[in-house]
This record gives sequence, structure tokens and C-alpha cells, in this order.
Amino acid sequence: MTTSKVAYPRVVSGAEWLAARKAFLIKEKALTRLRDQLNAERRRLPMVKIEKDYSDFNYDFHVTLDAAVVPVEYNYRDKAELVQKGETSVTQGESHGLSVFLREGDSMFHTYSTYARGADLLAGTYNYLDLTPLGRQEDWEEPPGRSNSAFLAWLRHHDRYEAGPNASTSCCSPGHDHSSAIIVAAKALQAPRWGAVGEGSRNASCKGGPISMLAHPDD
Repeated sequence: MTTSKVAYPRVVSGAEWLAARKAFLIKEKALTRLRDQLNAERRRLPMVKIEKDYSDFNYDFHVTLDAAVVPVEYNYRDKAELVQKGETSVTQGESHGLSVFLREGDSMFHTYSTYARGADLLAGTYNYLDLTPLGRQEDWEEPPGRSNSAFLAWLRHHDRYEAGPNASTSCCSPGHDHSSAIIVAAKALQAPRWGAVGEGSRNASCKGGPISMLAHPDD
């Protein structure tokens, strides 16, 4: 994207900017109050007791998608619905999701799961980019004229960055092991009252995988 084609914000005086910012602050506060209401509704959701020891957690909670194992479902849509909406990329393989569990004594309960953009708030990079005038640089965003890339076009798996003289030596660069995703096993009832319990299988920052949390009512 060249700077000559970017539709930058208007340049105004400090006083005009302040007036616009104060008007926008009213909407931000309304959103915060609405988020508080949604969070309260989420806490009121019922829960389901986990009755089995898990070896197929990812399939039951719909982040590993393989019709040969279980019917495909992602983000509360079956495969036919996903195909109809053009979301064929999440009809097989791995995708991301988050599930929440409540532990009471030796019992574990599933209280919440979210997928796709439902996990946006947990992606710190997105939250920072959303504060900037150019946003995420994806073509679905408004206002138009500030991006030329499709949804998640910038995302790469660890082993899909091109090697070169400036290639990174970080854990996200080629040649490094990517077997460290957080995948939670609900059978680990002996886990700390707050925290995630996991078995490794790829890196969650660059490859889909569930991130789950346990809560205890006494905390």
C-alpha cells in the first residue's frame, strides 16, 4: 500500500479535534456499559457438567475439525452452514476457540465457548491496532481507502514466512519448533483454582488451538 492512496483522517485544529473526541467518548462509554451488561449475561449462562476423561477435547469443543472423527461444527454452525456462508477455511483442520470451565471440588463444568472474532478481545495486537487510524489493514474495515488486504491476509504460520537475509531468529521464524500451543484438558481436576491446564500441540499465536480457563467460586 502506497501512502499516496491512503485515505488519511482530515487535518483539523486542536479545538475541532477535541470536540470530535469528546463526542466519540460518549459512544465509547455507552459501549463499555453495554459490555458490562453482556458480561453479566454471560455469567448468568447455565453450565454443563463434564462427565468424561478427555482424550478428544479438541474435537468435542470444535477447534479440530475432521468429519471422519465427528461432524464438523465451528462457531455454532454445521458444515453446510459454513459452506453456504463461504467459510470453507474452517471446515477442516484446526481453528481457534476459547472455552471456559468452572471447577467445584472434584467436578468440572463447561460454562462458555467462543470462536472466530469472539476471541478478539484476547488478541492484544488487535486491540492496539483498533486504536489506530489505519486499523487492522483489512479490506472489510471502515472507512474505505485505508487498507488493501483481505481478512487475515497478513497472518502466517510459523513455517510459512519466507527465509531471507533479514529473517527473524525468534520462535516465529522458520526452523523453530512450533509444538507449544495451549490445549486444555478438562480431565486435569487437580489444576490450580485459576489458570489454564494444557497439553502442547502447536503454537497458539500462529496456529489455531483452544485457550481455556478454569475458575473456582471460592476465589
